Amino acid sequence: MNNVMLEHILDVLPTVLEKNQNLFSEKFSKKNWYQRRKRFLEKNRKFLQSVRQEVKEKFGEDYLEDELFAMQKLYLLYPETLPKKLLSLPWESIKVILNLYSIDKRKFYIDLALQYQWDQDVLEFYILNDLYEKYLSLIQEINDYHALTNKNVIPKMIEIQTLLYESL
Repeated sequence: MNNVMLEHILDVLPTVLEKNQNLFSEKFSKKNWYQRRKRFLEKNRKFLQSVRQEVKEKFGEDYLEDELFAMQKLYLLYPETLPKKLLSLPWESIKVILNLYSIDKRKFYIDLALQYQWDQDVLEFYILNDLYEKYLSLIQEINDYHALTNKNVIPKMIEIQTLLYESL
């Protein structure tokens, strides 16, 4: 997919979304979750079909619903402006990153994928092996170590330990 098509699709999505304003309007409730999910997926499928038709008319290309769903996610996650770094990645890698909930996690993997020129398979490998969580854990351990070795903290810890020892 080229950038002109992607830009067009992202321009078309808000217009079609306006026509389907109730697509995301159902309120959360635990009752009949399965039925509401089923209705949402049906509405969204119809929504994506209308986008698919418009793209087909304008560019003569037909996209699978999965591709349009990924484009929809891209628009919903970044409604104002698309991150240039993200768009520097191959489309298959972008689709993988769009499945990440956390903004920080997406930024982390975008930066690494660009820096190390990871393809989709390598990116998925590191995501599935929790590289981000391991990184955060390591940073926390480093911060904990620095806090413990801080000259002000150690005397306080010794004082507390002494008080505890004396109270026994």
